[in-house]
Amino acid sequence: MKKRILSLVIAILFTVSAIAKFAPKAYAFPGNYFWFPRNMHVRIYHPASNMYLGIDRNGNEVDGARLQLQRYEEGNQNQIFYLKAVSYDSTGRAQYQIRVHGESEMVIEIRNSSHDDWAEAAQWTTHNKDCAKWYFFTETNRNGYDSAVCCIKNVESGKLLNVAGNEHYDGNNIIQYHEDGTEAETFEIISVDNDIIGAMWSRNWGSSANKQDGMYWSYVKDTKSNRSKYFTPINIYTNGLIYYPVQFNNNISYLATVIWADSNLQKKLLQLHYTPKGGWAKIKDEITSVGKELFIDTTFSMTPLGAIPMGDTEGIVSTIMLAQSEQQWYLMEKAFEQHSKVRIEIYYVFDAGAWGVDCKAIMNDQIDTYWDGSISNIGDFVNMNYSGTWVNGTVEYFYK
Repeated sequence: MKKRILSLVIAILFTVSAIAKFAPKAYAFPGNYFWFPRNMHVRIYHPASNMYLGIDRNGNEVDGARLQLQRYEEGNQNQIFYLKAVSYDSTGRAQYQIRVHGESEMVIEIRNSSHDDWAEAAQWTTHNKDCAKWYFFTETNRNGYDSAVCCIKNVESGKLLNVAGNEHYDGNNIIQYHEDGTEAETFEIISVDNDIIGAMWSRNWGSSANKQDGMYWSYVKDTKSNRSKYFTPINIYTNGLIYYPVQFNNNISYLATVIWADSNLQKKLLQLHYTPKGGWAKIKDEITSVGKELFIDTTFSMTPLGAIPMGDTEGIVSTIMLAQSEQQWYLMEKAFEQHSKVRIEIYYVFDAGAWGVDCKAIMNDQIDTYWDGSISNIGDFVNMNYSGTWVNGTVEYFYK
């Protein structure tokens, strides 16, 4: 009798083992609790592949660039997203935009508001449609400050972000798919708000306040020929017109940008400057022949800073990379060697009938707080005043 029972138990265990061996592997599906994260900068990690979500490296600045699975790249700002609560449904559940690199003008959406499985997830210029709004939900109740393993549901379609085919290779696209309970739909949200490597303040050119600062503007139709003819680093493009500055006072410098760089961002700037012939030197040749805008659109992704959003990319090209002599770069490099924190001030000046760039590096390795745009954080080191008036601007942070 005992032998029969033992044989039966062994048979049952063998059967269970065989079923487990050939049954499809399911993943613990985190769908019990809606998660309401605070507004924060994050990386979106896919545990099953040990990779992260990022924007397609080919054409990462354009509408429609795909959301993909990618290997971790330190400082790649197109692997950084900003979760921002923008609305609430009838039950009071928060709905979020997933913005690309902070408060940029790009959000993650499901293309064409599709409800279909395999519809692509991509970035698009910010809008308020439900196809660009998302819910987060987890298997355990969490507060908004925790990182969380979660699933990400589209408000419009009710379907989930999914690694296409659950295939774990760099560049695989992210789609939406019905709830399938697998690891392809399970992500981890990791806050990077404490992992700042640098910041960039950019002046708000053309605001009513700034127009009183001695900067005067004229305008022409926004055409390719006019962009070339009237180009300055601080043109404003709006409503089909180019507003360009008219100022002939050679004694005035206009503070345009302040870059706050720690050792990580310093390293990337130096890598970009010293890219060998065939890299950066070739790019500088091309910019002369094809024009700066086309160059940025088609070529800049080759460089170590290619993942920085377009506005900041253009500022770096116009100032740090193209305007500085080798002697200035030598002094900048020495400053980087000696100081873990370097603030680079960039001014535009009118000289000999053309707009030029003046760049100053201010070092202080005692300040551990990144500049947030307020006077208190910068003390007497940077004079942000022009004609006694505070110059308005916006700050963008860069993360590891």
